[in-house]
Amino acid sequence: MRRSFTTVELLGSGDTVSLARRLRARCSQLERCALRRAVLRSALASLEKGWCPGNAEHCDHPAHDAAWVAWDHLTRWDAIEEEREHEERGAYEERELLEFCLRESGRIPEAEIRRILDTTMNTAGWSDLVGGWIRDPLVERYDAARADYLAALRSLVLRDAAGAR
Repeated sequence: MRRSFTTVELLGSGDTVSLARRLRARCSQLERCALRRAVLRSALASLEKGWCPGNAEHCDHPAHDAAWVAWDHLTRWDAIEEEREHEERGAYEERELLEFCLRESGRIPEAEIRRILDTTMNTAGWSDLVGGWIRDPLVERYDAARADYLAALRSLVLRDAAGAR
């Protein structure tokens, strides 16, 4: 992307350059959070597989319950941290509960639990890290920027090709 961007800056129109800058910003955002995002999304997928395969409302299997609680905590960790921030031991207790549930679920290896807990220490951009259950706003923003950029390039190429005839 960086090498291509230099060429676009040299040869592209103002609109194309601004779309390329927008796409480059989205790529940079994905790069910055890729590792943390992979850790969380992998954990969430593993925890979902640990949910009760039957009727969850009548399930009393501790591993299924723990998988659900851990999944729920991870998906809304930024809100939990914000709620507990002003309580003396609130956030620490929530982190202990998360750690307990991750272990009890039986779905996450010990080394991965450490990575997950390390990731929870910084909640900046949390919704971009966990994405959505149905929609993933971070990827949607990247896809939109990419589509706009490619459409501009196509029209530029077609216009130049038509002008050359």
